[in-house]
Amino acid sequence: MKKHLLQLLLFIMIPLSSIAQVDITLGTPYQVVDAFQKKYFYEGDKILSIKVMRTNIFLQKFDANSLSLIKVTAYKDLPKNSVVEKIAKFANRYYIFYSLWDKKDEVEQLFSREIDFKSGVFINAGKLILKIEQKLTSSETSFESGSVTSYNIDKFNFYTSNDTSKIFIQSRLKPNTKNDSKSYDIININVFNQNFDPIWNQEIKMPYTEKKMNNIDYSVDYEGNAYILSMVYDDNTTDIKKNKDATPNYHLELLRVKANTNHIDITPIEVADKFINKIGLYEHPMHYMICAGFYSNGKVLDNINGVILFKIEKEGKYSDINTYAIDKDQSAFKNLDLTEVIIEKDGSLLLIGEQYYVTEHHSSSANGRTIIDYISHYDDMLLTKIDNVGKLSWMKRLSKRQMGGGQENKGYKYIREENNYNILFFDNSGLLNKYTINNIKGDVIKTSILNPNNIKGIQLFQYGEYKILTIAPSTFVFESYKKNKEDILIKVNLSK
Repeated sequence: MKKHLLQLLLFIMIPLSSIAQVDITLGTPYQVVDAFQKKYFYEGDKILSIKVMRTNIFLQKFDANSLSLIKVTAYKDLPKNSVVEKIAKFANRYYIFYSLWDKKDEVEQLFSREIDFKSGVFINAGKLILKIEQKLTSSETSFESGSVTSYNIDKFNFYTSNDTSKIFIQSRLKPNTKNDSKSYDIININVFNQNFDPIWNQEIKMPYTEKKMNNIDYSVDYEGNAYILSMVYDDNTTDIKKNKDATPNYHLELLRVKANTNHIDITPIEVADKFINKIGLYEHPMHYMICAGFYSNGKVLDNINGVILFKIEKEGKYSDINTYAIDKDQSAFKNLDLTEVIIEKDGSLLLIGEQYYVTEHHSSSANGRTIIDYISHYDDMLLTKIDNVGKLSWMKRLSKRQMGGGQENKGYKYIREENNYNILFFDNSGLLNKYTINNIKGDVIKTSILNPNNIKGIQLFQYGEYKILTIAPSTFVFESYKKNKEDILIKVNLSK
């Protein structure tokens, strides 16, 4: 196992060093559309906004040059009790996916509804793309709109191959027993092509009980083979450490299900004394799988001590395990989520991690009732660049503090320029800030871009990183509320 230690420029805490000279353009205000879920797409010189509020869907079309609203089309035909699972673009086509439980026939259903970008309308009614004759488990996702928080119960997860030719929709059957020591998870695998024509599907029973294993991540390759990355305990307990020493009481296993089969090929993965904290599974452009994430040395399990990366060949063997240690002199990196792994065209990797945690606050109402508020925190980030032969190029710590929420479970927006990585975020004072990191040397500059409290005489409200839409390498647009029941688009050109 190779170990890479940076002795000098491993970490930097970067102060606010300059005020960016950027070109800001305000659009024409338009009537606000209240929605819990909002998604933005760009094509040609037009912008499409998809907004969902309970059973209502609003499709807004904008001109990206004039920043004006062209049309809005409202639909009120989303089935009652349906849940929007995903709003996404696949193979240059735009979809809303929603699930619906057929209580009478006890069938879980997933529908797709395609949008014609050019006309800004739905092409047709919902198309049933899969049904499962058993109840599924679900996970809760929160969405914020203004001061109101809504919760979705998601049942389906979507994964794509690196070339986006294959789409893997994963779900989990509801166990028949609540006893984890006796229950075996059954994972439903459905693989589609880019047109969402089914290629194959199987129900796969996990090789261990729920108590014995935890599934960490899923993926699919260009041939349609499905992968599951799991953590498996070494004994009958769920203790992370063996006898409270510095040895992990678990190991990783890669489960590979070849297309059109129900057979599981299992590859045990040993990472010595490393406690895997967060890790993801991805297909590389060269058609092998990689695992990338963070590890702890075990002294404090919530602390991140470094980055781990290894390769999994087509036949299932793993190799080239590399670890990249964080400088011991730096403060502890707690609660670090792995938010993005970006695979560049040359095969190099950019790992992005962000500190995320929730605090609980108690207060009393006028009548003496206890009020509990949960506040999401998005703090410092760790960016790690690894070249295409596995050598550490640089590792940077970006300092920030944010409270609040959004719709993408992260507190920043990543924008790629030709020679730079940009991290945009609104800090607790409301300022929109930008970290610019040179993709080769890792040099970092932090600048303040704009103050939402006064942009050309207008005060903005209800803005957020998830509303930022890249329309050119150095240009982005975001939507904000400006009061008087009006929204507005703001365009920012970073190259000016």
